[in-house]
Amino acid sequence: KPPAGSTEFPVGTIIVKELEDNADGELQVFGMVKRGGGYNSKGATDWEWFELVKSDDGSPLVKWRGVGPPSGESYGGDPNGCNACHGAAEAHDYVLSPALW
Repeated sequence: KPPAGSTEFPVGTIIVKELEDNADGELQVFGMVKRGGGYNSKGATDWEWFELVKSDDGSPLVKWRGVGPPSGESYGGDPNGCNACHGAAEAHDYVLSPALW
């Protein structure tokens, strides 16, 4: 949750979620990191999106990162996919989960 009395998460906050891909049952891991500085100013301002996968040795590896997933990726495939949904939560610093407000 944001610090007491604040309506925003501090720069450096990382929020991660796991989704089971119904097509093949594999776990997908997506996240958002609060970068600040006006990053992603045309979307969920200050937030960067990413997807993690396991490398050959089992350690986490960033598959993609930026203002949205690259074309053809499984989470929307639209560069604005993340921003479109998270934009509905602008009043909560673009975080959709009520458990984190």
